[in-house]
Amino acid sequence: KMVNEASQWETRLDHVLRPDQSDSSSLSESFDRNNVLAAVEQLASDARVLSLRPRSLVLLEARIEKARVLRNRIRDMRQSENREGSENKKLIASLVREANKVDLIFPELTMLTEVHEAAQGWTDRAAIAVRSRISLSELEDLVDRGDTMPVNLSDLLEKLRSRVAQANSWKSRLQEKVRAVGEDGIAIHLD
Repeated sequence: KMVNEASQWETRLDHVLRPDQSDSSSLSESFDRNNVLAAVEQLASDARVLSLRPRSLVLLEARIEKARVLRNRIRDMRQSENREGSENKKLIASLVREANKVDLIFPELTMLTEVHEAAQGWTDRAAIAVRSRISLSELEDLVDRGDTMPVNLSDLLEKLRSRVAQANSWKSRLQEKVRAVGEDGIAIHLD
């Protein structure tokens, strides 16, 4: 009986950790896929009544502890971000890498991963924009999007702002020259 209980518990654990690979048709248990940590915490709590202590429980408890520490670091980072402004993208990347090793999803991690992916996508596009020719409106859009991100992107933002200022300066000089020509009877508008 003890072995059977432990085996059933491990089947439930397998269902939570690998839902695509386990036979979920026999399990009525459902949980929030965005909070696997809460589900495994409940499973670890349920395992306290087992007569046998499966090796997978010991490993799970270590993963849970690492995830809790990580969750607290993310919360601390978010609180300091609220006090000090935007966060360092290297720290965010480091936390996401750590989370990938722990491999237990929780809401704070989901949010952080989304921020990291958005910042990485923006950084990739901004790096290309700095090195190549793109439209002024696209440069302005990149600056606007970069300003709203909760990540410190100041290095690339400064370069983009410089390019926007150069483009606007060139555009103003061109408009002045066209206006001077336009006074000779040709009406031209550049906007």
